[in-house]
Amino acid sequence: MALRPYGQLVSTRFTARDGLPEGEVARLAAIGKRVVAETARGAAEFDGKKWRGTATGVIHAIPPDLTVADLPSGERVTSWAQTRFGKTWVVTTRCRS
Repeated sequence: MALRPYGQLVSTRFTARDGLPEGEVARLAAIGKRVVAETARGAAEFDGKKWRGTATGVIHAIPPDLTVADLPSGERVTSWAQTRFGKTWVVTTRCRS
C-alpha cells in the first residue's frame, strides 16, 4: 500500500469579516442544531457559511435553573451542559458537579 498525504481541514478561523461581532469570543455554544458565539459586542449564529448577528443568541453564563446562591461561597461556574433528559452538569472553579 502506498502512503501519501491526505488533505484534511483541521480548523477554520472566523473574524468580523465572516460576520462575527468585533472582539474576543467569550462564549460558544451548540444549542440543538444552532452554533452561537458571543462577544462583548453581541451574539452571532453560524449558518454553515457565515455568522449572522442575532438577538436571540444569548448564552447563559450559568444554567437558568441555578443561582449564585446555589454555589459554595467564592466559587463560579466555568462551564455547564444539559443532557437530553434535562439533567444539568456544572463545572465550577473547584471542578465539582
